[in-house]
Parts: sequence; structure tokens; C-alpha cells
Amino acid sequence: IAFLKQRQLGRATFLPLDVIRGRNIPDHDKRMIESIEGFVGVAAELVSCEPRYSSIINNLLGNVLLAETLEHANRIAAKCQYRFRVVTLEGDVVNAGGSMTGGSLQKKGANLLGRQRQIEQLSEELKTTDD
Repeated sequence: IAFLKQRQLGRATFLPLDVIRGRNIPDHDKRMIESIEGFVGVAAELVSCEPRYSSIINNLLGNVLLAETLEHANRIAAKCQYRFRVVTLEGDVVNAGGSMTGGSLQKKGANLLGRQRQIEQLSEELKTTDD
């Protein structure tokens, strides 16, 4: 963080593996949600990673639900009393508390290319630090 501040390189969030704890949907809520039309799954259960990163995945995605459409997401969120974030397959979001985020992105392709370039650069940096 000091490095970023000194060089005015922006902000970043760091997730220490020895500190971060996972989040989850309580079993009774999960059973109720699973029966709702349009429910796809809990986001953390739909991705894979190396076991050492599972607490990070569960922290970030353990209480995020995935729904087919915004209509389904709203029904799921209402049934859960707006306690969890629900994301649609198109990327619209019903946030915990009930606010919604959605729409279209104008420069989607450019952002994806930029992110791919950033991923490649960071992968190279990781390789040099691991050696």
C-alpha cells in the first residue's frame, strides 16, 4: 500500500490468505433458495481454484447468488429479504439491501482486452516472484 501511495499508482485491495475467512449462505436459506425458479447456484460453488485460495473465493463469492434473469434475481432477493447479493447471467446485480445495478457497457471489448493484457502482465510478475 505504501508503494502505491508513494508512486500514486491508485488503490488495490489485498486479501491475506492467513486472515481472510469465507462467507456462506446458511443451510436453511440455501434450501429455500434452491427451489426458486431461475436460481443457478451460489457463485463460490460455481468456480474452481487451488485449495489454498478457497477462503478467498468463499469470502468474495460465498454469499453471492446467481440467477438466470433480473426478474428471477428480484424474486430470489425478495425471498431472502434482500440479505444477499444476486447477480444475473448478464451481469445485472440486485445488491443486499435492494439497490440494483445494471445496463450496458459501451466499450466492453476494449475493457476485456485491457484486462487480458493486465492478467498476462501480472502472471509474468508472479512467475518472477515465485522463482
